[in-house]
Amino acid sequence: RSGCPSVQLGNTLVLPTGHHSGAPVALHKQVGQIPDTILMAPATTATTWVLVDVSEAIVEVTVLGGAVTVGPERDPRSVAALQRYTLRRDASGRYQGQLTSLSESDRLAIAKATEINAFLNPSRWTPEIAAQLPQYQLYQDALVAAVLPDPAVQAIDFTLLSRTSQFAGRVQIVGTVTNLGGPFTSRAGQQQVQLYETPLGGRSQLVASQDFQNLAPGETIRVNYQRDWKASSPAEGEFPPSYQVVISYDPDIAIDGNSHNDDSNLQNNRLERSGAGINGLFN
Repeated sequence: RSGCPSVQLGNTLVLPTGHHSGAPVALHKQVGQIPDTILMAPATTATTWVLVDVSEAIVEVTVLGGAVTVGPERDPRSVAALQRYTLRRDASGRYQGQLTSLSESDRLAIAKATEINAFLNPSRWTPEIAAQLPQYQLYQDALVAAVLPDPAVQAIDFTLLSRTSQFAGRVQIVGTVTNLGGPFTSRAGQQQVQLYETPLGGRSQLVASQDFQNLAPGETIRVNYQRDWKASSPAEGEFPPSYQVVISYDPDIAIDGNSHNDDSNLQNNRLERSGAGINGLFN
């Protein structure tokens, strides 16, 4: 944030901060005769990503991924991912540190920060460094994973409920949605899981739906559809329909002022499976 360029230090990638040289990194020099230099070094062999702010009297280290050891040489502290260590210089010139966990608002603000997204822009880097960016993208994703909700279509399952003959019977199609992120809290009528059936060469038809409102992290909901099936018929056996499960949201949900119903990943809201898998149940 000081406007200095980002630098890479071994396996530690540091966003804008002061001058660095060598490892461990000196974040702040001693003041007068007080030997209270602030040092930082990686504390793990994992890729480490750190956001550093340095001012005249404060050094703030926020660990986005990995872990570091940071502080005065007399009192270094270990700082893990999603923690912030703030050192304030007192009247004597020595630094006193405070370790805190990132709040939800902190995590969201960092993940959306201009400097973070600029850092992840491959066009700013040489091809060698750009190739390393996906691992840092995972850290950005982790900032919001436990904060923003992520309802995701996980599976479409087929079950043979009963037989009326060798190749005919009653089947069930079940779509499963699981919240992979933080708590999903919304109003009734703003979201729905939908199950579509699409005949080969035909138009999709909505055959079942399931409304939902609140989903805890890891909570699952299902949409169910039952129908008669004849595996020996052309329409089902030779040219079976396909099934799609879709998470559908009210168009205004993104602007309703409630971040806890903002789906953080819209790319996992749809899944399709061929009905050929149902024919296999009759074998």
